Amino acid sequence: MDFFTKQDDGDDATATAVRDPVRVVVQTALAVSLAIIAYGIADKPQRWPLVVILGALTLLFVLAARASWNGVVVDTAAGTAEFPGGGISANNVFELLSPSWLFQIARRQRIALKQINHIRRITERAPQQRRGHRVRLHYLSVQGSFGAIRVHFISEGKRDQAFALLREVCHAGAPVTRS
Repeated sequence: MDFFTKQDDGDDATATAVRDPVRVVVQTALAVSLAIIAYGIADKPQRWPLVVILGALTLLFVLAARASWNGVVVDTAAGTAEFPGGGISANNVFELLSPSWLFQIARRQRIALKQINHIRRITERAPQQRRGHRVRLHYLSVQGSFGAIRVHFISEGKRDQAFALLREVCHAGAPVTRS
């Protein structure tokens, strides 16, 4: 995949996207694995509730991969930024239980660029270690009048590309803070 990909919808509106193909591959692999497991245990009727749960999780991961396909898209003509779902923080305890918050991973979030006040790169060490290798989690934190979005990236480079794109479009320095 390219550093930046220009998307043309046929008119003068041009959008720039930063894709994280590894994230899409991981989500698709999880969906396929769950489908294979569900198919393998579907031979006995007493396991059907588990098959239904695995089928629902498979569908959720397929929809999550579909939402992640375009990556971070910034449309300067429309003045919007679009992110893969799953990173909006809950405002209260009741929102944690709502289906729209639970299934946000399968949707894309669109916000106006003028609403963005703060953008930050975050790298955290994962709590688990894989065979002596340090696992790092890469995030892009976007805050503004809409609330906060935390976009997860598998690749640190893709996270930095999205950060640079948003920094350029928002006409801000580093760290990106606008009032």
